Parts: sequence; C-alpha cells; structure tokens
Amino acid sequence: MKDYYDEEMSRPEDDFWNDLSTELESPWDDIPDEPESTREKKTIHVVLVEPGKLAREADIGTELSDLQRAVRGGFIETFYPFEESCVLVCDDDGKLNGSLPNRAIYDEKGHVEDIIFGPFFICGCSTEEFGSLSEEQVERYKKKFEKPEHFYMMDDEIFASQYTLHVERGER
Repeated sequence: MKDYYDEEMSRPEDDFWNDLSTELESPWDDIPDEPESTREKKTIHVVLVEPGKLAREADIGTELSDLQRAVRGGFIETFYPFEESCVLVCDDDGKLNGSLPNRAIYDEKGHVEDIIFGPFFICGCSTEEFGSLSEEQVERYKKKFEKPEHFYMMDDEIFASQYTLHVERGER
C-alpha cells in the first residue's frame, strides 16, 4: 500500500511550516557564528564589593557567565538605588542561598532600606548594555562601599555598622 501522499506531492503541513519559517525572524539570528573563544573579549571597569572585604576596582567580562561569576550566583539581579545611570548587580538568590550579608543600602534619611547579600558590583547603565564606570564614579562608589559592615537588629529595626579591616602590606 502506498502512502496517501506521494513523494512528488507536497504535504499541506509542510507548506505551512516552510512559509512560516521564512516569515518569522529567529531569536537566534543575533548569536555569532564564531565561538566565544575566537571573539575579542569585552570587559567593563566596575567597583566590586565582597562581604568582609574592602570595595575595589575590577575589570569583568560582559558575557552572562562573567557577570554570574562576579556575583557568584546563577541568576543576576539588577538594582537601581542611585540617581545617576549606574546599576548594582548582585545574585538574585543571595538572600536565600546562604550568602553572607554584604552592605546596606540606605534611604534618604539614613535608615537601612535593604541589605545586599553576597558579592555585587556597580557598573554604568547609560546604554542598553552594562558599561564601565567613569573614574569619578569609581572613586565615589569605592568610598561609599569601602568598609565592610556588621548588621544587627534593635527595637525591630535593622542597623549596620562599618568596621575597619587590618590589612597586611601588599594585601587588599
């Protein structure tokens, strides 16, 4: 018994899928054909803030895996607590996965608004991609987040206090 559709005849559903695939753009069209290892690696200049350490300058890659590695997480979260075009990037699950409390974000009255858990970095966001901070921004955010903080609760309010690290020469 022969198949209802001869090999020479086209099936109606084949025409549908062929027409559909030529009309729609693939979401994968923007993915480069060359492997990542052969592309020039783009980096951004950021302020990196880790629990228990002084804030410091760092250069990190712009690929998703680079951003995730910088915050030691799976999913990254963006947080915009600043008035200028800068973003704080942290681990989305930092509060849930056992990461250490890092730094407080304060409201305009100086009260703790939020606590960031785990490492985070601050970078520019004046375009649709993360970008480098200017030298002025680097100095401002290094100073703002310079010292690590301890957190405690008193009368149902969370407080943070900075502490000074005793750093050996050549270590930072």
